[in-house]
Amino acid sequence: MNVSFERIVEMMKKDDEARIRACYHKFLDMSADALVWMMAVDMAFLLEFLQVYAMKEEGGVLEEVTSSMSHVVDVTGKNLSHMAILRDVVMVENQIPLFLVRTMMEHQLRKLTSGQVKSADETLKMMLMGLYQELTPFHEQQLPDVDINDCDHLLDFLYHMTVPNNKELGIMV
Repeated sequence: MNVSFERIVEMMKKDDEARIRACYHKFLDMSADALVWMMAVDMAFLLEFLQVYAMKEEGGVLEEVTSSMSHVVDVTGKNLSHMAILRDVVMVENQIPLFLVRTMMEHQLRKLTSGQVKSADETLKMMLMGLYQELTPFHEQQLPDVDINDCDHLLDFLYHMTVPNNKELGIMV
């Protein structure tokens, strides 16, 4: 099933607006249309940006950058704005609820592959792990197993990776 971007926005407005607003600690003084369009555009950019990390995690090399990704990275995987984008991605005010990112990923995977090789959760986690490894000053041998369904947003995922709980470390209490 090929779902258009506009249709995803309509579904978000109908199904997810209240849940989106609940993810924030202060009132979002904007219309439903403005909120869901802002989330959709930001998610589309974030997913495109994170694709580089999925490729790196799979051991792939960027041999060719598609025209849709050329504004994000060059063939080496970086461009001059890369660090500025990383800084903006982790800013508190730029956090997008991960349930929305996962939903967009599901639509994207459904569109790209008829027989999904990986689930949206697996693919998103691989992307986030790659991002974590790019950002972290720590280089642990064994990384915690963070369930992305337990994370509210990207910054929450990075927090759980840096300060894991017993469950994420595999310690049974």
